[in-house]
Amino acid sequence: MLFKSVFTELLFIGCLAATSITLSMLQRILSGHGEPRPFAGETVT
Repeated sequence: MLFKSVFTELLFIGCLAATSITLSMLQRILSGHGEPRPFAGETVT
């Protein structure tokens, strides 16, 4: 039972992460018209 709850929690976190990444990519495409902009956490060189 514990393993199932941990798996569900990981799945939930994964879905949240995928959703936020997808939203940020859509926002980049819409606002920058495909301009390459660094993700949050990426260092600009």
